[in-house]
Amino acid sequence: MTYSHNPTSPSLDNLITVTYSEDLDGAGVPTIDIDQVGTTDIAGVAMTPVSASTYTYNYDVIADNGTTYQNGTAYVGFPAVPFDLA
Repeated sequence: MTYSHNPTSPSLDNLITVTYSEDLDGAGVPTIDIDQVGTTDIAGVAMTPVSASTYTYNYDVIADNGTTYQNGTAYVGFPAVPFDLA
């Protein structure tokens, strides 16, 4: 997983790129979860395919507003992988 920008910089579009070790052709599209401080989380959003093994998600870093978005650690996960890499 890579980020196009420092993920702590507000107001920057941050492209998160995930590259799998095997092609996922025909196996479905992985989803992303971002558990961030505050009351606004991202859950189960389909990533955008770039190739058979690379997927992206455009994450907009929002400045701390004291309620829905707060400074702190965000956890990124990929919970719905609808395939079995055998």
